[in-house]
Amino acid sequence: MSPSPSQLDQLKRELASGQVVVVVGSGVSVAACGQQEVEGHKVATWTGLLEHGVDQLSAIGAAGGD
Repeated sequence: MSPSPSQLDQLKRELASGQVVVVVGSGVSVAACGQQEVEGHKVATWTGLLEHGVDQLSAIGAAGGD
């Protein structure tokens, strides 16, 4: 879902006035989702996300075995 033009305008005003804090990183993802697992992989971490992706590619025959 995309933000509306009025939401974007509000965000721009808040950014300009220094009212926004950006919090990023895999630690934020882990904390936000409580170590959510998908098919045995902790997908909020980079390692878990990549391992899950490799498993999915293997499952459809799109990844080599080497």
